[in-house]
Amino acid sequence: MASETKRISWAHAFFLIAGALLIVYYLLTEGIPSVSGGNFFESVVGVIEFVVGIFTLIVVIGFYCYYLFSPQEKIGAIKAIAPALIIFTLFGRYNMTLGSPEANSIISGLSEIAFVLIVLCGFTYIFLRKKILGTVFSYAALVYAVFIAISYFVIMIMNAIDGSFDVKFMFASICIFMAVALLGVGGLRSCRSKTWLD
Repeated sequence: MASETKRISWAHAFFLIAGALLIVYYLLTEGIPSVSGGNFFESVVGVIEFVVGIFTLIVVIGFYCYYLFSPQEKIGAIKAIAPALIIFTLFGRYNMTLGSPEANSIISGLSEIAFVLIVLCGFTYIFLRKKILGTVFSYAALVYAVFIAISYFVIMIMNAIDGSFDVKFMFASICIFMAVALLGVGGLRSCRSKTWLD
């Protein structure tokens, strides 16, 4: 029983760390909301975009903090997937590229399948807690993480050839790679004690 609690505790921690990394990824890619200037129309649009951005940021961080500070026995490891999964669903799409249109279409198609499996199986796993759903969710997340790593290295090589390097993009890629990988590893740990007939 103690070892099972330890596994669930590790899974819970992995999911919460993944959520924090996805929030950092969101801030790195979308930026902190700010009001843009310009003429009257542009100012109104800028204010609306600022309000929407602040609202989204508050809701995302608030939802994450609820799961972060709630007692583990109240939330549980599997439910702790929820904040990371919602943030991933909203902002977790990564621009996959392999350098050529044909290769791009292949990796984009495969990564889209993995993305859909992560979202569908992840949310279903939260409610039904079936091992098959947790396993598919976990391996889909690990596959998506591999696609992110491959795509980033291709982009990094292309940027090196062009003589450019984007530090913010590098940190954003590291954040989403680690977040998705932790979702996969945490998912495998959370369903390891279950049987296929659960």
